[in-house]
Amino acid sequence: MVPGIANLGNTCYFNTAVQCLAHCPGFVALMKSTEGKTSLVSQLKDVVGLLWESDTQGIMPRGLLGAVKESIPSLYIHEENDIQEFLVLLIDRLNTAMKCDPPQFDEEAATTKPWERLKAKVDAAWHQSHAKDYSPLVDMFHGQSISQVVCGNCGKIFHNYEPFTTLCVPLGADTVAGCLERYLDHEHVNAEGEDACWKCDACKQSPKSLKSTKFWRLPDVLMLVVKRFTPTLQKNHARLGVDRVLNVRKYSLGPSPHNTYDLCAIACHSGSYGSGHYHAICRRPGNKWYVVDDTNVNAVPAPESSRNGYVFFYQRRRGS
Repeated sequence: MVPGIANLGNTCYFNTAVQCLAHCPGFVALMKSTEGKTSLVSQLKDVVGLLWESDTQGIMPRGLLGAVKESIPSLYIHEENDIQEFLVLLIDRLNTAMKCDPPQFDEEAATTKPWERLKAKVDAAWHQSHAKDYSPLVDMFHGQSISQVVCGNCGKIFHNYEPFTTLCVPLGADTVAGCLERYLDHEHVNAEGEDACWKCDACKQSPKSLKSTKFWRLPDVLMLVVKRFTPTLQKNHARLGVDRVLNVRKYSLGPSPHNTYDLCAIACHSGSYGSGHYHAICRRPGNKWYVVDDTNVNAVPAPESSRNGYVFFYQRRRGS
């Protein structure tokens, strides 16, 4: 049985985030091997350990809540919070607390080959983004996307590369994989009826142009956030098929050899914006699945679809 975490007053978002992270095998292994250099790391390490070693029904997370409050003073712990925003803040503070020397980066020699030039630029941008704030969490939770825009007037190709922690994918597909495909699908910038938002640096025009996005660098834990809330904060309860295995090979442009991910947890949100509730669906060894709602834990079949799935946690499969 999975130990639950006691709700200490509007902390379902916190409990769900911790449960989901604690069911990502790579994160669990990192927590076990790391030293508790700060209160935040030490307290989280203890809670993650209890979630796998304790037989208690409800863990009291007061120490971890206090450490989070101290590390993220802008967060009102006991108010309704968006779990995606909390995850990004938590990972950022953990990264700072676990900071260490980054891997050696060797600038590649100048080359005339387009692919090698592009690789050198993207890798340099990645190093620049994380050189001062590197920890093992960077490789675990951070990825890098590369977008390409082909000018519709002169044909000049432009590249842009950005780091990411979570990917916010649109609804409108039948499955999580379909939502990811929609996110990465080709799109037109400066389309008819739209204000010009992009200008070509080569020809100085703003024509209708084609944009595509791929992954250059993939994280070990891929967090996909389904856009269930509209700009007016109305919630879309559409049922979404759950992909328990996700292969992103066709979306990858970079050198990563491992492109298959296994679903390990889902953060679910029921209710409406500002008046809802979070719970987790987690996978345990033996492909056993549990719904964990604070201290209420129940065994369930492997998830096939969900109306409430909000953040999907995928662990990269090594050797794939």
